[in-house]
Parts: sequence; C-alpha cells; structure tokens
Amino acid sequence: MPNQREIAKALGVSVATVSMALRGDRTISTKMRERVCKTAERMGYRPNAYVNVLMAQVRSGRKISDQGVIALLIDARSEQEWHQKSHVFRIYQQGVMRRCVELGFHLETFFLQEPGMRADKIDSILHARGIRGLILAPRYKGDRVLPMQWEWYACVAGAHAWVRHDFDLVASDHAYNVRLAFEELTRLGYERIGMSLELRFVENRGVPKWLPGFLEAQHYLPEKNRVPLFTGNYWNDDQAAFEGWLSKWKPDVVLTMRGFEKGWLDKMGVRVPEDIGLASCVLRSGDLFSGIDENFGHVGAIAVEQVTAKIARNEYGPSEHPKQILIPGRWVEGATTRNQP
Repeated sequence: MPNQREIAKALGVSVATVSMALRGDRTISTKMRERVCKTAERMGYRPNAYVNVLMAQVRSGRKISDQGVIALLIDARSEQEWHQKSHVFRIYQQGVMRRCVELGFHLETFFLQEPGMRADKIDSILHARGIRGLILAPRYKGDRVLPMQWEWYACVAGAHAWVRHDFDLVASDHAYNVRLAFEELTRLGYERIGMSLELRFVENRGVPKWLPGFLEAQHYLPEKNRVPLFTGNYWNDDQAAFEGWLSKWKPDVVLTMRGFEKGWLDKMGVRVPEDIGLASCVLRSGDLFSGIDENFGHVGAIAVEQVTAKIARNEYGPSEHPKQILIPGRWVEGATTRNQP
C-alpha cells in the first residue's frame, strides 16, 4: 500500500502538503485537496487511524502522555448509583473499558450529578486536559441539552434519549430484539404471546424502542392470537391489574423486561413454565430466564470504535446527518419456557 511520500512524489508536492490535504486542512486550497484525495484514492492509499490520533496530539502541542484518553459521561451521581439503575450498565462499561485497552486508549468517567459537578465544569476539565473523545453513556432522561462546547468533541451517544444532541448513536436494537423473541417463542409452540412493559417506557414516546417492536411483531400474528400490551408501574405493585389482564386475555407466554412478573405469578399460584411461559428482553448474567441477551458489552465496544474513528478522521461536533448503529441481541434458552415445540 502506498504511503504519503509516494503520493507527494506522484504529485510533485511536499509530504506536508499531502498530509494537510488528507486531513482537510483549510490552509490548503480546495483544488489541491481534491487533487491529493483523488490521487490517494487512485493509488489505493488508506490512512492509519492510530497514527492519525497520535499526530493529532503532536500537532496540538500536548504531551504524548495525554494522548489516547476517552471520556465516558454518565448521568448519575456515582458509578455505584449508575450500576444500580440497571445491571446492563456494568456490562456496557466493561465493554467500553475492554475495547479502549485493545485500541490503546485510557478511559476516564465523569458523573453529571456528582456533588459539586456540572456539565459546564466537566466541559472545562475536558478542555484543560485536551480530551476530545467522548461517549454519552446510557441511561439519560433526555429532558435537557447540556451546556457544553460540543464542537470540541468526537462524540457518540449510547442511548436513544441523547438524540437531541445530534450525535451518532450506538445502542441495542430493542425493536429487533422483541421481534426475535416473538419468533423464538412461536418456534417453541406458543400462540398467544403477551407482553408486559413498564408504564414509563410507553409514556416516553419512542425511547426506548420495545413498543415499536411489539406492535410490528403482533401485526404478523393471526388476529385471534393478538394480546393487547399490559402496562404497569411495578414499584406501585400493580399485581391486581396484571391478574385482570392475564385472566381476560389468557396469554400462554408473557414477554417482560426483566422478569419482575415472576413474583406476581408465584403469588397467584401460577407455575412457570408449566402453566405459563415467561421470557425476558433484558437478560441478567446468570439468569435462569429464557430471553434476549442484548450483547451490551459489544454495544459499548462499538461506541469506542466509532469515537476513535471520528478522531482519526478529524470529525468533531454534532453530525449534520446523525447515524444510528443498532446492535442486535441473541436468544438464550432458559428454564422459564418449554424447551420444545
């Protein structure tokens, strides 16, 4: 593969001109940038992302010891509080950390709700330390746009609620995961597939995407087998409402988020899976449930790859056309569904 020196020789210009043109430096004329890019493409040149990141640090005048830092911005008071919100956040963080190490980056975490901390203060810290790679971690309420100088950062969002910031998104493909669960439960012989969603996931329009997945999956079921969605507030103990829904619509399996309904079924004397099947869209590590492993560690790893690629391409600030990369989960057989059709 040719290098920049060979491209410079072919064009009769300096290596510095080629290097600056390939990074889109505005001190090089548009005509020359186009000539360099076309020649590089014709010769089969491919930039080395890791060298680009290093050279960006050198040109900035910062010490090399400061290079390769990616910040993880978390909307919580502490790591412990964040992990308590959902077990998958720990898996996500592990995926981010593992991929950072593999790519030669150091990860630092910042908490928006930490006492004495604010978004603008974190922004100042990141600027002072020259940290330009940023991952916006799940979970985020999405009710505010943070006052930060976003044009400074190569940034990727890790939750749908960050979309108001106009950054590329890497997240679980909730809709696909629900459709996959319906397909697998149908394969196991279930016909009346019910789904139970926490009320907050329905009221928060479009975030996350389990509801669209349910509506699409139901569309392809025979009309006589369609079971309306059950929505409840689990923490206010909606067992009576759940019992009424179960009695009226008689699903032979219930798809849930984390299997909270198992406790209600136990109190009702309903056996799982003998009397009714139960499956989870968000499996925990070591769960006995059947359901979906969201591959959340892989979601975090891909977020790191996207940020480092942006740094290498010198792409900073909100995206004019934000992209979404949705990672599908996988079905895992467990003890809460029948094991054969």
